[in-house]
Amino acid sequence: MIEPKVFSVGQINRYIKNLLENDFILNSLLVQGEISNFKAHSSGHWYFTLKDAQGAIACVMFQQDAAQVPFLPENGMQVILFQNRRGYSTYLQCDRCGSILKCKHCDVSMTYYRYRNTLNCHYCGSLRAVPAVCQECGQGHYVNRTPGTERIEEDVKQYFPEVRIARMDLDVMSNKAKFRALIDDFESGNLDVLIGTQMVSKGLDFERVKLVGVMDADSLMGFPDFRAEERAYDMLMQVSGRSGRKGERGKVVIQVTDMQSRVYQLVRKENYREFYSQLSQEREMFNYPPFSRLIQVELRHVDEVVLRNAANELARLLRERLERRVCGPAEPDVSRVRKMYRIQILIKAEQGLSLSKLKAFLKQKSDELVKTPIGKGVRIYFDVDPL
Repeated sequence: MIEPKVFSVGQINRYIKNLLENDFILNSLLVQGEISNFKAHSSGHWYFTLKDAQGAIACVMFQQDAAQVPFLPENGMQVILFQNRRGYSTYLQCDRCGSILKCKHCDVSMTYYRYRNTLNCHYCGSLRAVPAVCQECGQGHYVNRTPGTERIEEDVKQYFPEVRIARMDLDVMSNKAKFRALIDDFESGNLDVLIGTQMVSKGLDFERVKLVGVMDADSLMGFPDFRAEERAYDMLMQVSGRSGRKGERGKVVIQVTDMQSRVYQLVRKENYREFYSQLSQEREMFNYPPFSRLIQVELRHVDEVVLRNAANELARLLRERLERRVCGPAEPDVSRVRKMYRIQILIKAEQGLSLSKLKAFLKQKSDELVKTPIGKGVRIYFDVDPL
């Protein structure tokens, strides 16, 4: 055991790095306090207790190849751990060539479920067994990356066997009866730790919950969407609000890597007005809602080249009248689903523009396109005010 020391947020990484004498860096924690009881576990994990002036907050565990942040409830308190990713591992990666195992029908990685030892695509629902060797190089083996709720549940059970744990996500909450039974168990104090996805973030009111842990918060913002920061801020504020709803004040620990992100800084300060002010200025500058209306035009086809040509032609036809209101075409984050390639065109309609006339114009040009050789077989979908 080492002597307890007091750390600022920025000092935690440097301290642990010096102790281990390597390049490992623990993800930052949005707390400040005293670290003690730094020990090595026989499994190869290290752990320490993080305390503040009121006493023990949590037991933080990690290992050199992947940070883990489960928490040890004390004094009858309950804990909620939030990870917005299901499964055991959100993707598998070859330890030799680095390739990621993807769905054969969609351009997205497959989620690994250990309890059934299968890979699942959350877009098309396809299942497959885990290959013995890498499908690309034929020599490497797949390793788990980015733990999901199933992995977090397993880790907490392994290192805190005396803690009563339950998981709440779509994989285990198959009906309302199971959901209600789990809520009743947690509310009555029959459970200590609740691990889950966004199902645990809203509408729950538990008086014993005094600690909320948010795992891998950076993943909430890694989307090419102008609303990504807004959604991340909303999610963090919602799940943080589960802690300390009654009685003594609760605590929230958020695992992040980019401490300079304005989302984390403003969540920490609970400064909603400043967050709203910054985002509204940016959206007004670039003509995004609520200062405009959006219409998303999505084209789909089994042939990528045919799709690109059709999308370029439709964008050209639309720009003849709409000009700078047309953005794209561009590939979405997942460019292929169920063997169909996807490409999108975004229309920004400023306030005062007739939306009914705009929709009629889009329908007219789309109908014209599919009747031409370049648009043959292309499917076109419209989404007004896409979420």
